[in-house]
Amino acid sequence: MPERLSPYGQEEAQFLIDHFSSQWEVPSEKPKNPVVLMFAGLQGSGKSAVINELKKDLPLISVSLDEVRQSLFNQGWQYGEEFNEVVKTVSAELVNRAFKTGCHVALDTNAKPQRREDMVLSLKDQHYFAYRLVVVSLQTSPETLRRRVGERQSLTGTYRGTLNELEFSLKESQEWAEQTYDLTLDTEQMIVEEEALAIKEVINRG
Repeated sequence: MPERLSPYGQEEAQFLIDHFSSQWEVPSEKPKNPVVLMFAGLQGSGKSAVINELKKDLPLISVSLDEVRQSLFNQGWQYGEEFNEVVKTVSAELVNRAFKTGCHVALDTNAKPQRREDMVLSLKDQHYFAYRLVVVSLQTSPETLRRRVGERQSLTGTYRGTLNELEFSLKESQEWAEQTYDLTLDTEQMIVEEEALAIKEVINRG
């Protein structure tokens, strides 16, 4: 555990790492050409929905930062510096454990440019050369994102971001216009099954 975490933070991080990884269903038959799926999509774009749809047919393990955050909130944590450090520590180790399974891995968080760069370096540094990075852009209008996030805030026990966070992300995303993607999907014109089918076609090309 990182020394920057307090003893309590280290204990909480280890508990969450073990908790989430113990819930994974790892099939005996692994993909020959595993991929890491990252999604360029803001809160409300449908990342979790399409990942859950993909899980129905693929040996896929997902790592969700929102689930880690919600677990910390459930334990009485308040948002702050150590909160963020615990989230980073837990998610990084879960990704590392997911790679070791040999399954496809999906990151249920927005693929900001820095996260994409970090993933490329991680695959290289950890010698996970079998994995191919696939980045999918989920295009959704700001109006639809605001509506979806607003509807989510009425749900209890599920952290899916806030409207303030969305507004910040919308401004931030204007700087990513030059980013390229392996696949771009219009989530307002497609149902989730169609999105999953398009993603599986990209995965199978490898």
